[in-house]
Amino acid sequence: MPDGTVNVSATDMWYTRAGRNYIAYTTVTIVDETGSAVSHATVALVTTLGGGSTSTDSGTTGTDGSVTFSVKSKMTGTYRLEVTDVSHSSLTYEPADNVETSESLTVP
Repeated sequence: MPDGTVNVSATDMWYTRAGRNYIAYTTVTIVDETGSAVSHATVALVTTLGGGSTSTDSGTTGTDGSVTFSVKSKMTGTYRLEVTDVSHSSLTYEPADNVETSESLTVP
């Protein structure tokens, strides 16, 4: 793979209910400078829960360039995610090229 750059092309959030808890899911998609999916990129993010507490996590993208995170909470309100970093063994993260790095979701 040639040297190049990667950026965040999309962030998506949704939730499900699990008994008395909510599970908020976040998918982050990473692409290279040509718009192609990038596998093996490590994505770090912070999720702010409905009550204001935060959860940090990191994960590695698959062959489709995406990684999905989940956080379980009883809190309602607005959940917000923020991608804090992206790294790759042979490509450079270029934050200026990000399409989006944050998303919010209201959990009833």
